[in-house]
Amino acid sequence: MLKTLLFAAALSLVPTAGLAKTYDFIVKNGYTDAVTGLSVGGGKLEGFKTIPANGKRSFSVTLPDGKCEARIAVTFANGQYHDVGKFDFCKYDLLTLSFE
Repeated sequence: MLKTLLFAAALSLVPTAGLAKTYDFIVKNGYTDAVTGLSVGGGKLEGFKTIPANGKRSFSVTLPDGKCEARIAVTFANGQYHDVGKFDFCKYDLLTLSFE
């Protein structure tokens, strides 16, 4: 019994992996070309579908525990690639792509 208690105590000291968190967000495409690709650096994007020109779609992204920010990049139907920059999923749930 003492061995069981010592083993349980030792296990409680072992660091455990953090839990990932999933965020829901909307991407609004203000460009004249469809968005055919979307990548989230360090995260897992779920359910991506093409975002039509001047359209919007909802997605879920899973980030490692404690992470709120991730770099986002998009690819358009015409082949252009655009690095959107860092996006804070803890603060925002809408990403608008548009001409600046």
